Amino acid sequence: MSDSPNIALRLTEEERSEMRHAYEKEYIELSRRLDHVRGILSKLGAEPNTDGLSDSSLQEGATAPKTVVRRKRRKKRGPKSIWGAFILDRLKKMERPMTYSEILDDAMLIHNIPSEKIKNAKASILNSAFRLRTVHKKIETKGAEGRKEKFIVLKRWVNENGELNEPYNGRYQQLLQKQKEELEAKKPPVDPNAPPKRRGRPPGSKNKKKSTAAVVKATTSKRRGRPSGSKNKKK
Repeated sequence: MSDSPNIALRLTEEERSEMRHAYEKEYIELSRRLDHVRGILSKLGAEPNTDGLSDSSLQEGATAPKTVVRRKRRKKRGPKSIWGAFILDRLKKMERPMTYSEILDDAMLIHNIPSEKIKNAKASILNSAFRLRTVHKKIETKGAEGRKEKFIVLKRWVNENGELNEPYNGRYQQLLQKQKEELEAKKPPVDPNAPPKRRGRPPGSKNKKKSTAAVVKATTSKRRGRPSGSKNKKK
Protein backbone atom coordinates (compact mmCIF):
# COMPACT_ATOMS: atom_id res chain seq x y z
CA MET A 1 0.00 0.00 0.00
CA SER A 2 1.37 3.36 -1.01
CA ASP A 3 2.09 6.00 1.68
CA SER A 4 1.00 8.81 -0.60
CA PRO A 5 -2.66 9.81 -0.56
CA ASN A 6 -4.78 8.51 -3.43
CA ILE A 7 -5.68 11.80 -5.01
CA ALA A 8 -6.27 12.20 -8.70
CA LEU A 9 -4.74 15.39 -9.95
CA ARG A 10 -5.65 16.72 -13.33
CA LEU A 11 -2.82 19.04 -14.17
CA THR A 12 -1.29 20.30 -17.32
CA GLU A 13 2.35 19.61 -18.06
CA GLU A 14 3.30 23.16 -17.13
CA GLU A 15 1.45 22.95 -13.78
CA ARG A 16 3.12 19.61 -13.00
CA SER A 17 6.52 21.11 -13.72
CA GLU A 18 5.85 24.05 -11.39
CA MET A 19 4.61 21.82 -8.58
CA ARG A 20 7.54 19.44 -8.97
CA HIS A 21 9.96 22.34 -8.78
CA ALA A 22 8.23 23.75 -5.65
CA TYR A 23 8.23 20.40 -3.80
CA GLU A 24 11.82 19.69 -4.72
CA LYS A 25 12.79 23.03 -3.24
CA GLU A 26 10.78 22.25 -0.09
CA TYR A 27 12.42 18.82 0.15
CA ILE A 28 15.91 20.37 -0.01
CA GLU A 29 15.05 22.86 2.74
CA LEU A 30 13.62 20.12 4.97
CA SER A 31 16.69 17.96 4.38
CA ARG A 32 18.95 20.82 5.46
CA ARG A 33 16.94 21.41 8.59
CA LEU A 34 16.96 17.69 9.37
CA ASP A 35 20.75 17.51 8.96
CA HIS A 36 21.11 20.50 11.26
CA VAL A 37 18.93 18.88 13.95
CA ARG A 38 20.85 15.61 13.69
CA GLY A 39 24.14 17.46 14.03
CA ILE A 40 22.98 19.21 17.20
CA LEU A 41 21.72 15.95 18.70
CA SER A 42 25.01 14.27 17.86
CA LYS A 43 26.98 17.00 19.66
CA LEU A 44 24.71 16.54 22.67
CA GLY A 45 25.40 12.77 22.63
CA ALA A 46 21.86 11.82 21.65
CA GLU A 47 20.34 10.04 18.72
CA PRO A 48 16.88 10.78 17.28
CA ASN A 49 14.45 8.10 18.48
CA THR A 50 11.62 7.57 15.98
CA ASP A 51 10.41 4.27 17.47
CA GLY A 52 6.71 4.19 18.19
CA LEU A 53 5.93 7.02 15.84
CA SER A 54 3.13 6.01 13.55
CA ASP A 55 1.56 7.86 10.70
CA SER A 56 -1.42 8.75 12.89
CA SER A 57 0.81 10.16 15.64
CA LEU A 58 2.76 12.16 13.10
CA GLN A 59 -0.47 13.48 11.69
CA GLU A 60 -1.74 14.34 15.17
CA GLY A 61 1.54 16.11 15.91
CA ALA A 62 1.30 17.96 12.65
CA THR A 63 -2.26 19.06 13.28
CA ALA A 64 -1.87 19.75 17.02
CA PRO A 65 -2.66 23.36 17.83
CA LYS A 66 0.31 25.45 18.81
CA THR A 67 0.39 26.95 22.26
CA VAL A 68 0.48 30.69 22.00
CA VAL A 69 2.49 32.34 24.77
CA ARG A 70 1.30 35.83 25.34
CA ARG A 71 3.96 38.22 26.47
CA LYS A 72 3.14 40.62 29.21
CA ARG A 73 3.19 44.12 27.96
CA ARG A 74 5.29 46.49 29.95
CA LYS A 75 3.56 49.48 31.36
CA LYS A 76 4.26 52.59 29.42
CA ARG A 77 6.48 55.01 31.24
CA GLY A 78 5.67 58.65 31.45
CA PRO A 79 7.18 61.19 29.09
CA LYS A 80 10.96 61.32 29.25
CA SER A 81 12.31 64.31 31.13
CA ILE A 82 13.92 66.98 28.96
CA TRP A 83 15.92 68.55 31.76
CA GLY A 84 18.87 66.18 31.73
CA ALA A 85 19.66 67.05 28.12
CA PHE A 86 18.92 70.71 28.85
CA ILE A 87 21.49 70.86 31.68
CA LEU A 88 24.20 69.25 29.53
CA ASP A 89 23.39 71.52 26.60
CA ARG A 90 23.62 74.70 28.71
CA LEU A 91 26.97 73.69 30.20
CA LYS A 92 28.39 72.95 26.75
CA LYS A 93 27.17 76.25 25.31
CA MET A 94 28.27 78.41 28.23
CA GLU A 95 31.63 76.61 28.58
CA ARG A 96 31.83 77.41 32.31
CA PRO A 97 30.45 76.16 35.64
CA MET A 98 26.84 77.15 36.31
CA THR A 99 24.76 77.29 39.47
CA TYR A 100 21.39 75.62 39.87
CA SER A 101 19.80 79.07 39.98
CA GLU A 102 21.31 79.95 36.60
CA ILE A 103 20.06 76.70 35.08
CA LEU A 104 16.58 77.37 36.45
CA ASP A 105 16.53 80.96 35.18
CA ASP A 106 17.58 79.82 31.70
CA ALA A 107 14.89 77.12 31.74
CA MET A 108 12.18 79.61 32.70
CA LEU A 109 13.26 81.98 29.94
CA ILE A 110 13.92 79.51 27.11
CA HIS A 111 10.86 77.30 27.69
CA ASN A 112 8.51 80.15 28.67
CA ILE A 113 7.58 78.55 31.98
CA PRO A 114 5.06 80.61 33.98
CA SER A 115 6.01 81.76 37.46
CA GLU A 116 3.34 79.58 39.13
CA LYS A 117 5.14 76.46 37.87
CA ILE A 118 8.60 77.44 39.06
CA LYS A 119 8.48 74.99 41.98
CA ASN A 120 7.71 72.04 39.68
CA ALA A 121 10.42 73.07 37.24
CA LYS A 122 12.96 73.44 40.05
CA ALA A 123 12.14 70.00 41.45
CA SER A 124 12.44 68.41 37.99
CA ILE A 125 15.79 70.10 37.31
CA LEU A 126 17.19 69.06 40.69
CA ASN A 127 16.05 65.48 40.12
CA SER A 128 17.58 65.37 36.62
CA ALA A 129 20.84 66.83 37.90
CA PHE A 130 20.92 64.21 40.66
CA ARG A 131 20.56 61.40 38.10
CA LEU A 132 23.21 62.93 35.85
CA ARG A 133 25.60 63.02 38.80
CA THR A 134 24.90 59.69 40.53
CA VAL A 135 23.64 57.39 37.73
CA HIS A 136 25.03 58.63 34.43
CA LYS A 137 28.24 60.14 35.90
CA LYS A 138 28.17 63.08 33.47
CA ILE A 139 28.34 66.01 35.87
CA GLU A 140 29.81 66.96 39.23
CA THR A 141 29.18 69.75 41.72
CA LYS A 142 31.69 72.22 43.09
CA GLY A 143 31.35 74.81 45.83
CA ALA A 144 33.36 76.95 48.21
CA GLU A 145 33.52 75.89 51.84
CA GLY A 146 30.79 77.45 53.94
CA ARG A 147 28.58 78.36 50.97
CA LYS A 148 25.33 76.66 50.08
CA GLU A 149 25.32 77.64 46.40
CA LYS A 150 26.89 74.87 44.30
CA PHE A 151 28.24 74.99 40.75
CA ILE A 152 27.52 72.27 38.18
CA VAL A 153 30.44 71.18 35.98
CA LEU A 154 30.81 68.56 33.27
CA LYS A 155 32.62 65.39 34.27
CA ARG A 156 35.12 65.76 31.44
CA TRP A 157 36.25 69.12 32.87
CA VAL A 158 37.54 67.38 36.01
CA ASN A 159 40.89 65.57 36.22
CA GLU A 160 41.78 62.43 38.18
CA ASN A 161 42.52 64.46 41.31
CA GLY A 162 39.02 65.93 41.33
CA GLU A 163 40.27 69.38 40.27
CA LEU A 164 39.02 71.40 37.32
CA ASN A 165 41.20 71.58 34.25
CA GLU A 166 42.05 74.87 32.62
CA PRO A 167 40.48 77.09 31.44
CA TYR A 168 37.51 75.91 33.53
CA ASN A 169 39.33 76.26 36.85
CA GLY A 170 40.17 79.91 36.10
CA ARG A 171 36.56 80.62 35.17
CA TYR A 172 35.42 78.85 38.32
CA GLN A 173 37.68 81.01 40.50
CA GLN A 174 36.33 84.15 38.83
CA LEU A 175 32.78 83.02 39.57
CA LEU A 176 33.67 82.39 43.22
CA GLN A 177 35.16 85.88 43.51
CA LYS A 178 32.09 87.41 41.89
CA GLN A 179 29.85 85.45 44.25
CA LYS A 180 31.86 86.73 47.22
CA GLU A 181 31.58 90.34 46.06
CA GLU A 182 27.82 89.99 45.63
CA LEU A 183 27.48 88.68 49.18
CA GLU A 184 29.55 91.56 50.51
CA ALA A 185 27.40 94.05 48.61
CA LYS A 186 24.24 92.69 50.25
CA LYS A 187 25.56 93.39 53.75
CA PRO A 188 24.43 96.70 55.36
CA PRO A 189 27.02 99.52 55.23
CA VAL A 190 29.22 100.03 58.29
CA ASP A 191 29.43 103.55 59.85
CA PRO A 192 33.13 104.31 60.44
CA ASN A 193 32.22 106.84 63.17
CA ALA A 194 30.08 104.39 65.12
CA PRO A 195 31.61 103.15 68.40
CA PRO A 196 32.80 99.56 68.32
CA LYS A 197 30.37 96.99 69.61
CA ARG A 198 31.35 95.26 72.83
CA ARG A 199 30.63 91.63 73.36
CA GLY A 200 29.14 90.37 76.61
CA ARG A 201 27.06 92.25 79.17
CA PRO A 202 26.78 96.01 79.14
CA PRO A 203 28.95 97.82 81.67
CA GLY A 204 27.37 97.99 85.14
CA SER A 205 24.86 95.19 84.46
CA LYS A 206 26.62 92.87 86.92
CA ASN A 207 26.46 95.42 89.75
CA LYS A 208 22.82 96.17 89.04
CA LYS A 209 22.01 92.51 89.26
CA LYS A 210 23.77 92.24 92.60
CA SER A 211 22.02 95.31 94.00
CA THR A 212 18.65 93.97 92.94
CA ALA A 213 19.35 90.66 94.64
CA ALA A 214 20.47 92.48 97.79
CA VAL A 215 17.28 94.51 97.84
CA VAL A 216 15.13 91.42 97.50
CA LYS A 217 17.06 89.65 100.26
CA ALA A 218 16.74 92.58 102.61
CA THR A 219 13.04 92.88 101.93
CA THR A 220 12.48 89.20 102.59
CA SER A 221 14.41 89.26 105.86
CA LYS A 222 12.40 92.21 107.09
CA ARG A 223 9.13 90.42 106.37
CA ARG A 224 10.19 87.26 108.23
CA GLY A 225 11.86 89.01 111.27
CA ARG A 226 10.30 90.75 114.31
CA PRO A 227 9.39 94.36 114.22
CA SER A 228 12.15 96.71 115.18
CA GLY A 229 12.36 97.43 118.95
CA SER A 230 10.22 94.41 119.95
CA LYS A 231 13.08 92.80 121.90
CA ASN A 232 13.74 95.87 124.03
CA LYS A 233 10.06 96.31 124.82
CA LYS A 234 9.87 92.73 126.14
CA LYS A 235 12.77 93.34 128.46
